[in-house]
Amino acid sequence: MTTDIAPNADDYLLDRRTGIWLLDFARQHTQAAQLDGLDISLDQVPHTAWLPSNVSFCRYDIYEEPPKDLVGKYDIIHVRHLTLVVKQNDPTVVLDNLLIMLSTFYSPCGTDELSGNDYTLLSA
Repeated sequence: MTTDIAPNADDYLLDRRTGIWLLDFARQHTQAAQLDGLDISLDQVPHTAWLPSNVSFCRYDIYEEPPKDLVGKYDIIHVRHLTLVVKQNDPTVVLDNLLIMLSTFYSPCGTDELSGNDYTLLSA
């Protein structure tokens, strides 16, 4: 990932699942930005004792309304394989919740980076 981080910002990233992407990003970008990983289950993330001081993980279900402390918090949100969790071929709730967590620090819309495989949603 080639995202440049401004040295004076606070919270930037959102990751999910094992946290590997987030930890790799933290190693490549040593600025003081807070890097947060959110997922419905934290069973696969490293123990907090093994994390850099600016990396944290917490439980969050993308189908629930974001808690107030996450509203407008992030300047960059990175999610992968989002199509795997979309229910009934409708990503509206998921995308709305991601947009609620974006700040307007860099632009009126922040940055939402979606990456992953090209899974075509099929109706049964």
